Amino acid sequence: MNLRVVRITMPPKYYKPGIHASLERAILRQLVAYGSVESAIEDGWLQEGRSAGEKNPGRRFIVYLTDGKHYHDIPISFSLSLNGQIIQ
Repeated sequence: MNLRVVRITMPPKYYKPGIHASLERAILRQLVAYGSVESAIEDGWLQEGRSAGEKNPGRRFIVYLTDGKHYHDIPISFSLSLNGQIIQ
């Protein structure tokens, strides 16, 4: 099984080189701990967002991280792909 976090979007002010790889590792680690997307949603750690429609079909998910300096929520949205296919 090859689960990946793809199409990561975040507020531009938080973008830094290498951040997408770090976010992917952190999100996958947390999803493995929950055991399933549905469990993470039920617990409130993960939310389901709107799909971009025909342009970028697939389920979109949102997690909120905390800015360590100002303690603001940082929305991170992403899709998941399993074996190269975006999860619908």
